Amino acid sequence: MKPNHSVNVWVKEALGYNLIGAIYIDIDNLAWHNDSFGHAIGDETIEKISKIVSSISQQSNSNFSRVGGDKFIVIPDAKSVENTFEIADQIHYAINDLMIVLVNKNTINPQSKFLPDYVTVSIGAFIRTNKNPPNEEWFLRMASISCEFAKFGGKNRVVKIDLR
Repeated sequence: MKPNHSVNVWVKEALGYNLIGAIYIDIDNLAWHNDSFGHAIGDETIEKISKIVSSISQQSNSNFSRVGGDKFIVIPDAKSVENTFEIADQIHYAINDLMIVLVNKNTINPQSKFLPDYVTVSIGAFIRTNKNPPNEEWFLRMASISCEFAKFGGKNRVVKIDLR
């Protein structure tokens, strides 16, 4: 993950809090989605998910950025970091409720029968006390690793790591 300038600024700010946390979101099977339906449909999916994550981030006073093709990060501010896991759940439920349909998926690719009928996301969230502040690289890596646990656990889930 190569974060943009804003993400670096938010991480530096978060590292000054007593409690730190982040939410990392990865759209499940987006490469397959793009290959099967085209990048224009994939881009629409990214846009729809981005709008949901942005809205929930604003409501919770959190910073939000897209950090890769199908990856996003949410960094709660000092007032909302205690609610990191609840924010992650809220994002997951909202995206599942959107039910972005994979139209005619079975006719496009025979392997698609193993995929869900709707676009899903894997989310990793962590909270940690900041007694010995980690560096920015650790912070971003922990966010990414928490999401990888969700992916390896079967996708379409939220993995929460509490290091308090």
